[in-house]
Amino acid sequence: MLLDTSAFGIVEPFPENIYPLEYTKAQVTCVAFDAEGVRVPEKITFVRRDEFDRFVELTPNDNLYFTNKSEQQGKYCTYACTVYLNCVQVCVHDSAHVHRHVALT
Repeated sequence: MLLDTSAFGIVEPFPENIYPLEYTKAQVTCVAFDAEGVRVPEKITFVRRDEFDRFVELTPNDNLYFTNKSEQQGKYCTYACTVYLNCVQVCVHDSAHVHRHVALT
């Protein structure tokens, strides 16, 4: 997973690559803030690598959704976003090589 920070800091819980079991639920949370206390983070973008090794932005669908919240902590405003996957499914792409990855769509 990757995020668009635009010079924002990332605080705990740090986002991690996850390795869920097939047919289970999964979630990842990322929290961003401006260390200078000037700007308020507005969006965190989650992506995955496709079978061509390109980054593809995750978008909501029947199996994937996001929650987010902003919170004032002293002079800093944090923005937290969590991506939820209702059912992990493995997808196989057959070309010159077979790739197995978690299908998020």
